[in-house]
Amino acid sequence: PVGTYTSTFYAADNDGVVSQTVILRVLLSGALWINEIHYDNASTDTNEGVEIAGTAGIDLSYYVVYAYNGGDGLTYESNGLSGVIDDEGCGYGAVWFPISGLQNGPDGIALVLDGSNTIQFLSYEGTIAASNGPAAGQFSDNVKVSEAGTETDRSLQLKGGGTNYILFAWGGPTNTASRGQLNDLQWLCTNQPPYLFPIGNRSGTESNTLALTIAAAEPDNDTLNFSTSGTAF
Repeated sequence: PVGTYTSTFYAADNDGVVSQTVILRVLLSGALWINEIHYDNASTDTNEGVEIAGTAGIDLSYYVVYAYNGGDGLTYESNGLSGVIDDEGCGYGAVWFPISGLQNGPDGIALVLDGSNTIQFLSYEGTIAASNGPAAGQFSDNVKVSEAGTETDRSLQLKGGGTNYILFAWGGPTNTASRGQLNDLQWLCTNQPPYLFPIGNRSGTESNTLALTIAAAEPDNDTLNFSTSGTAF
């Protein structure tokens, strides 16, 4: 079962016995990934950090996030995680971790288990190579979207449907930050209703046509049907 265990191993011959005691951890089986990133906004940078998402119940205390400088490939920040992934529906959730001073890119972020097992090594504003730390010798996976430093309260977020990282795509920074919650355009449950993109209020002059664009996202690939009410005036 899931837990931390202390085990002792022995070797013996005619001259005696030697032993080593080690700590063995059995972790909850499940997926874990970097789900949202914020590193740059207009004026003074605020609310910088990363969101970790995955299977509900995963103990995050065994994981560390490392920030990598794209110029020399060296780590410049590390943040030990804590807490447990919550269940926000269908057995998945997300937790936000503030990291003050995340640099503008090209730079990278690594999600690491037990100090040496690199789960993910992502970058923004270009691909980088790590020269030290747990991701040393690895090239990053560039998320291919970036923040321009002209927005406020925006972030880079995964969107789409699935239950692990490779089934999603990065988007932003036009979407509102959703720190500590699964993203608005991200679906991990089946049989979900569609997402209707914000329409906004409009004004027009009498006897002229008022044109509106209506768009929705369908997580289950069902057929979308659009209708309206209250528009006969």
